Amino acid sequence: MTSPAQINTPAMKTPEGEYERFLYAVSHDLQEPLRMVTSFVKLLDNRIGADLDEEGRQYLDLAIENADRMKKMIYALVELSRVGRSTEPFEPIVMNDFVSDVIRMYSSDMKASGATIIRKQLPDCKAAPRQLMQLFRIIIQNAFENAAPDRSLEIEISGEEDENGSLYHIRDNGSGIRDVYLDKVTELFHTVDRSSDRIGSGLAIAKAITQRHGGNLWVSSVENQGTVITFRLMPEEQ
Repeated sequence: MTSPAQINTPAMKTPEGEYERFLYAVSHDLQEPLRMVTSFVKLLDNRIGADLDEEGRQYLDLAIENADRMKKMIYALVELSRVGRSTEPFEPIVMNDFVSDVIRMYSSDMKASGATIIRKQLPDCKAAPRQLMQLFRIIIQNAFENAAPDRSLEIEISGEEDENGSLYHIRDNGSGIRDVYLDKVTELFHTVDRSSDRIGSGLAIAKAITQRHGGNLWVSSVENQGTVITFRLMPEEQ
């Protein structure tokens, strides 16, 4: 990959905890009315769905589809709010062992798709283990979902230390991201493929996890060549 465009995603500017409390309140309050809408739409489908003409069937299918999409969006808001509200303590992490365990979770996916995941030597860090696991799984899953159709997926995980902490890079040879989308891919509910059923929450949650760990997340990519996601975590001694 040569000369990729790189985007620095800034930290959230809201007061400590206010953003997470707002997300939690909104997502919680939306769940009940959405359940009611979903229930009535499905009840309507059961009662008259078979008698609808083509246009009516299309409208009802769209209502069901968008109710399901809204459910996923609310769940994403809940997940995002949990990042900042988490009380999981930070622990020293031996990253070589930790990432090897993550890779083993994808053994069946790699066997089925012919993908490979390579771990290079990684610096240790201090992190909340469950959130760190979520961070890696979001990024690796993103690589699987954006694999190029004409070649086997290759993922490389590497890292190094600098004066500001530990840097980690997850590179793939997937389909890449067009420059026009690069400054949006870590925003909540932004997805590059509008035709898919993905809602575009994964990298927003990943970015929030790195920020909780005193770091940040960057995305660089070359279309049709691949993507590099880099994130920083605090050094182990902190």
